[in-house]
Amino acid sequence: MRAAKSLRVLADVTAIGLFLVIVMGSLVTNTGSGRGCGGTWPLCNGRFEPGLALTSLIEFSHRAVASFVGLLTAVLAVWAWLAVKRPRVRLLAAVGLSFVIVQGLLGAADVLWPEAPAVLALHYGFSLIAFAGVLLLAIELRGARAESAPRPFRTLAWVTLAYTYALVYLGAYVSHSGAALGCRGWPLCNGQLIPSAMDGLTAVAFAHRVAVLGLTALVAWLVVAARRSSPALHQAAQLAAVLVVLQALSGAWIVNSGVSLGSELTHGSLIALLFGCLTYIPLAAGSAGAAARSPS
Repeated sequence: MRAAKSLRVLADVTAIGLFLVIVMGSLVTNTGSGRGCGGTWPLCNGRFEPGLALTSLIEFSHRAVASFVGLLTAVLAVWAWLAVKRPRVRLLAAVGLSFVIVQGLLGAADVLWPEAPAVLALHYGFSLIAFAGVLLLAIELRGARAESAPRPFRTLAWVTLAYTYALVYLGAYVSHSGAALGCRGWPLCNGQLIPSAMDGLTAVAFAHRVAVLGLTALVAWLVVAARRSSPALHQAAQLAAVLVVLQALSGAWIVNSGVSLGSELTHGSLIALLFGCLTYIPLAAGSAGAAARSPS
């Protein structure tokens, strides 16, 4: 019993740690600290300590925390796999560890061989999957029960999650390509509902705004559909709706503040929480469907 409680605590701490790594990664990106340790990895400018330059301290701190949390994820995954025989627990443990490793390797590759914004966006997307995997593992270890949901709701939940992941990729590309101010002002883009001059950065920024409207519609639909499912799924969908609104407002903050550090960190944090919430909904609903089909 004590071992099970310790495993749950480790899962909680690891999920919080991965969330912190995402926030610190946003800090690295938005302070221009990605090259704070030069082109060396895992050393910082060829040394074991970062020196006193602020960008070096930020980048080195991110590496240190990410490495420690990666170790926690490995311990958690192995422990959960050996101690809990449930297939869902083992799947989530494998997903969390696999994507922690992949996103770590992508981060190292960016230091050694600077990549295009599209690859950096993929690095961010993988970090979200790692966080969601460990977050759901923590929920599963606490005995989360299957929720009742009809097949159309489960389909809608998976479509919303897939759409959100694609939007995350587009948003990360906006950040890494410097397109955040491609549309000046909010909610209008350069003073127009649809910008007449749709050049490179403006097109990317406007596409992101249109995609956010699509996500808002999907999540609103999810809330309505969840009313016919379980109260727990309805509450999760309502939480997702609140997070979508806050995320959109933080996007407006980014534009109107000229890409301030606080706005970017808030935006990145809300995206991570939204993705975790939207990942929970189809998995919880899907487990209920599986349970309903299995013989008693």
